Amino acid sequence: MSFSYISRYKVFRRILFALTTLGIIVMTAACSTTPAPFQKEDFAYVGTVKIDSSESVASLEKMYGGKVILHKPEAGLAIMGFSQAEGELTTLTTEENVELASPEMHASGTSSWASGVSSWANGNSSWASGYASWANGWSTWSSGMGAPSLPDASKAVFDLVGVSQALEAANHYGAGVTVAVIDTGFDLSHPLLVNSLAPASTWKDFIDGDNLPQDTQSLSGNNKMYGHGTAVGGIIAQIAPQAKLMPIRVLNASGGGDLSDVVQAVDWAITHGANVINLSLGTDYDLNTLRTLIDYATTQQVHLVMATGNAGKHGVDFPAKYATTATNEDFVLSVGSIDSSKRRSSFSNYDLDVEFLAPGEGVVSAYPGAMLAAFSGTSFSTPIVSGLVALGLGESGIHEMETALETTSGAVVGGNSEDGFGIPNALQFLNALSN
Repeated sequence: MSFSYISRYKVFRRILFALTTLGIIVMTAACSTTPAPFQKEDFAYVGTVKIDSSESVASLEKMYGGKVILHKPEAGLAIMGFSQAEGELTTLTTEENVELASPEMHASGTSSWASGVSSWANGNSSWASGYASWANGWSTWSSGMGAPSLPDASKAVFDLVGVSQALEAANHYGAGVTVAVIDTGFDLSHPLLVNSLAPASTWKDFIDGDNLPQDTQSLSGNNKMYGHGTAVGGIIAQIAPQAKLMPIRVLNASGGGDLSDVVQAVDWAITHGANVINLSLGTDYDLNTLRTLIDYATTQQVHLVMATGNAGKHGVDFPAKYATTATNEDFVLSVGSIDSSKRRSSFSNYDLDVEFLAPGEGVVSAYPGAMLAAFSGTSFSTPIVSGLVALGLGESGIHEMETALETTSGAVVGGNSEDGFGIPNALQFLNALSN
């Protein structure tokens, strides 16, 4: 065996959380039939170990001194977490292919998105009643009556990529396809999502350590990304309404999360039957441990669709940057954003690693509390492409979607080679799959 990669793991759990948890333990100790609250295990380092089928969890932990997070002998690898002291041992740091980074993961929402949600707050409640009637109609259609149509609020943006025409031409609307959304969780009772959820046995919350990935607000008051996952899921549900959504929570309401959780989430999605994984999150750091899982996902013919980032800079966030270098890159798609005039959004990162641009400004989707809101950012252009991939998989059964998307995409207004293949055309994409 050999230690292939190791990633520096930035611990950012709040002292307030630690003190609050300690207080809970002290107060409940006397009465103590209540289970102790879930305690997340933080690691200073996370690394990938190459293994063979004979190596057990116990033998790996004995040899390296860390803790096995994932044990995948069928893939020839294990993911291990290490304390600060363990990770800095000479026997680990002098291994070949060692790379250090600070993999703090964030939802790829922009500050304008956060303020945009706030500015829509008063309007949201007035939309709720109108939305409810549309939701009931969609539910009726799901039972087999008639063909779906987009709600008026969504139509203009989605039709920049031809979604209405594609839905008119489609027959299966994503049926038989499961899309994992690795994010802040969902409002699990939202009317746009409730009929699209995968079986509850496939849900996972790595933040709270349970199987109820509810999109919740933080007690700390930093909730700028509250509703992020709900919105992402709602976009996919509108484009591929018969696909099933698998909510996996790895980000809190402030948009922060742990590398170990994201890695486990990708593996969870693969092992629980996801055909598509949406990753509307990113970081500036090259995370070889996550890259290992992405490469493994492609060997299982799972599509990964990832946001390029919102800094308006030259250079794509990780893991989207892996789209052009993954083991089977046809299953890994990176997505930036366009505005209503089909120009690249000012906030959308650009580089040769960008593959597609989709609408990412004023995208109407679900917001917690049975409400709708408008969202902007590459976080919300990404699920448009995830929805198209799900739609295509449902229609064709063809495993690899990127080529058909690439050959049917149109030009970005004022675009260049750093805008990838351009803007998908949903109808032409479906037609290409049927030929």
